[in-house]
Amino acid sequence: TRTGEMPPPGLPRPAAEATHSFVNWLEKELDGAAVSKPNPGTPSIHRLNRAEYTTAVRDLLALELDSTLIDSLVFPISDTILRKSIRFSKYMQKTGDSIYFNAIYDFRRELWEVDEDSIHKNARAVAMIVPTIMLNRINGKWFMETDSFYLFRELCPGEKFYNQPCSMVCAGTGFAVRPQYVVTAYHSVIQYRDAISVIYDFEPDSVRNGIVEIPDANIYSATVTDAHGGYDLNTDTYPGGDFAVLKTSRPVPDDRILHLTAPDSLPRGDLYMIGHPDGLSLKVISNGRILEEKDSLQYRSEMHSMPGCSGAPVFDSNHRLVAIQLGRESGGDYEWSSHDGVPCKVTRRCPTMQCEGMDLLKVEVIIKALEKLQ
Repeated sequence: TRTGEMPPPGLPRPAAEATHSFVNWLEKELDGAAVSKPNPGTPSIHRLNRAEYTTAVRDLLALELDSTLIDSLVFPISDTILRKSIRFSKYMQKTGDSIYFNAIYDFRRELWEVDEDSIHKNARAVAMIVPTIMLNRINGKWFMETDSFYLFRELCPGEKFYNQPCSMVCAGTGFAVRPQYVVTAYHSVIQYRDAISVIYDFEPDSVRNGIVEIPDANIYSATVTDAHGGYDLNTDTYPGGDFAVLKTSRPVPDDRILHLTAPDSLPRGDLYMIGHPDGLSLKVISNGRILEEKDSLQYRSEMHSMPGCSGAPVFDSNHRLVAIQLGRESGGDYEWSSHDGVPCKVTRRCPTMQCEGMDLLKVEVIIKALEKLQ
């Protein structure tokens, strides 16, 4: 009131003398109450002001937030919360997305860090897709060249999985849906159609001097038996769905097969993906969500990912397969930075409304394609 912020602009205002008299009276009353009762008791729940909000986000998320991005839905005053649901929804739209993309926390996790048995069961079906021409067959054994992740991507120290070995020839991720059928992204395999290898259980511990031996039991030769894809530059879509069904040279074990069912409605809540980002060992990427239904084939989603995850399966919180990953956000996955004056790359953070989001192919599309193959 003293500074003229209240009443709001456009509403009737009292005379200057009345405003001055009211403010002085209120100030004396509050000071007198504080003197008579120095311990006011437990404070009521209240809406945070800008400073409180910024400090809370910094302490909880290690994120320096520009509080000026938050509009008057939140910060006109620090009063008792009497917020209608529509106002809360608008507030979440303005703050939630940007915190997700900009937070320092990385949602890629090691498979061994995950406790849920259902996630480990789903991971059994997931494999690395590699062009066979990039593998070596020596004395009846298969070998694959690897590199340190930080050298491969020129990463700055402190980046996640910095010292881990990664396959430099990973084309994408796939998963078994029938004893001899593996699904992956069309764009990951189309140039290798008849010379593809499906590799299970790629583990960093098995790498020696930059070379990993692949046990015969873990590698399957495959060819494209059914392809749907092709990017349409004019419409910025994949009219055919951008997926391929590979036929392996021999059946995979039953415990490596995912069983597909079409969801009853648009998947809600948190999603997670299992894949080989950048040719690393299997990672679980959590805290994803579907933003909208892009068309009859695809969803647009918000999910942390990297190259090598094209074709990776995406699951809902009930561990049901709901989609596969097709494409990444625009703008690249890493951006240049520096460490001690030396140029290097860091994982790119994608602020809301500055990236297009992840494209996911609906599982219903895959189910229909598999029905035609039977």
